[in-house]
Amino acid sequence: MKKRTGLLIALLALSVGAGLVLWTNGDEKSKAEASEIEDVQDVNGDSSGKEELLSEEISMEGLHELFFDKKYEDVIRLSEMKLKEAEVDDKIVVLLFRSYVETGKLKEAYELVEAKSEVKDLAKHVKSAGVLAYQEENFELAKAFLGKMKSINGAEDTLEFRKFGFTDIYKEFTFLETEHFRFYFQPESLVEDIESFAKTHEEAYVNIVSRLGNIELPKKVDSYIWDSEDDINTYVGRDRSFAEPENTLTHFVYTMEPGHEMCHIIYYHFRNSHEGTRPNRFIEEGLATYFDQVDNNKLEIVKSIMKDANIESVDVDKLWKSSQAFQLDYCIGATFLKYLEEQEGWEKLYAFLKDPTHRNFNAVYGEENLEKLKAGYEALVNE
Repeated sequence: MKKRTGLLIALLALSVGAGLVLWTNGDEKSKAEASEIEDVQDVNGDSSGKEELLSEEISMEGLHELFFDKKYEDVIRLSEMKLKEAEVDDKIVVLLFRSYVETGKLKEAYELVEAKSEVKDLAKHVKSAGVLAYQEENFELAKAFLGKMKSINGAEDTLEFRKFGFTDIYKEFTFLETEHFRFYFQPESLVEDIESFAKTHEEAYVNIVSRLGNIELPKKVDSYIWDSEDDINTYVGRDRSFAEPENTLTHFVYTMEPGHEMCHIIYYHFRNSHEGTRPNRFIEEGLATYFDQVDNNKLEIVKSIMKDANIESVDVDKLWKSSQAFQLDYCIGATFLKYLEEQEGWEKLYAFLKDPTHRNFNAVYGEENLEKLKAGYEALVNE
């Protein structure tokens, strides 16, 4: 044991700058400060023997330190050596799997989950790998990951499995691909002309992008077209039309405004390109309604809903601070954004949309002008 301890100390001394790593020596743990772990090679350039020794001595806590320091390649190298042992801690398998996913090594991640499917704690991380594969348009691998998640949990089809189009029902859907979309129409769809439907949505896409700039989406938009929200609930498990911008995916009823869900997707990637903050739902849903590509008088819709619901006045601050958003709020948000554009121009609204926070709103429009704008809009709506 003394020889081994001496060798470990020598190895650590030879390593170039180490990160915080914990090593075990019997029941004692010691920390070595360094910025990275490097191979310690012998005179012939062979580091395998030394690395095996390092793998034997590293603790679970040490691996966690490396993982949370985002030193994924180190975790992979050391954990792969641990896998050669007769008994391997399940936590090491999970950390190795997560490191594969973080470094985009999805093939290796899947091979690991195939070999270690008895490790129950893998299930929740297998889901994230499936989602990543889907985002990269590796649909077969995504389906395999999510199927493996089901088998580990012994569960029915997951939400991801259904919304990504992997259940058998989608085999009967009619498929149509365009420049920016992959459309999937429900069997015996109520859409009378799918070519015309697709053209309308392509035009909506172009119109929104022309306002927000040349946004490059990571993949085509997978759009599932349903006859009713009841069908979405039955077959997908969501109670209404929805978009998932991070997955460039949408499920919606065929009567939905062509630009609404599409705006959510485009705006998400626009905002991320400017490192902006996700907006309150009042602004987010308001923008999607403003850009829904339907030529109607939304101000009159607001006033009509207010009259029917016996709502006397609108308070922009109250709506902005709310975490909820309903039909009236959607239209108020849309008309408020339109009012800002009409009063102050598109350039300022565009600058605000990059980071739709109160702080940026004040910076773009000026604190002295803020109350004036809100009061002017409220007077317009409440008259």
